[in-house]
Amino acid sequence: MGSVLIYFYISSMKKLIFPLFILIIIGCDRIDKSLKLEPDPLVVQMFNEYVDAWSKQEYQKITNEIYDVPFSLYLQDSTSIFNTKEEIKSFLKVTFNELEKNNYGYS
Repeated sequence: MGSVLIYFYISSMKKLIFPLFILIIIGCDRIDKSLKLEPDPLVVQMFNEYVDAWSKQEYQKITNEIYDVPFSLYLQDSTSIFNTKEEIKSFLKVTFNELEKNNYGYS
């Protein structure tokens, strides 16, 4: 009796696997088409302003309008914390000077 139930269970599962697989594929295909993530327009605007200010080396604008204190900079092997706007401004000036020396162009 037990072996008959197991046989019935296995044969039923074999019949269900293919239709379930097709439903999953169709469902995933529909999900991909219906999910379109749109960032908040304020986020897009902020990043556009940031990239523009960075490309123009506007350290005053970046310091006063974009970065805030304390500002953390995570590098590959260290972390720097800037506790004042002056520290950020100084860091940006040095960074932009280094970029200029290396023929930095535009973001």
